Amino acid sequence: MLYTEPPVLHPQNSTCGVCSYCRKRHKRQWKRRLRQWLILGALAILLFLGINGVFSPKGHAPPGQPAFVELDATKMDDLRQAFNAADNQVRIVLWAAPT
Repeated sequence: MLYTEPPVLHPQNSTCGVCSYCRKRHKRQWKRRLRQWLILGALAILLFLGINGVFSPKGHAPPGQPAFVELDATKMDDLRQAFNAADNQVRIVLWAAPT
């Protein structure tokens, strides 16, 4: 249940847009609406990332590009040997973690 302020009568029984009461009320409404849009946007982004993470196949890559692999103990040894074998070339290792 959302909190709603009790109706308060404007001194002239209308919203003039000039008095301090009307300005404060408008500012509160604007902030509330902005907060709602930010929350909805964040939820949409999280939903997209969650669906993308669940349904994207592991190791999938575009044609012509080697697929990503998960490193374990045996694959680390293979990586170390391949890295050390190319000592006359520029070598770059990118270590990316999901956290």
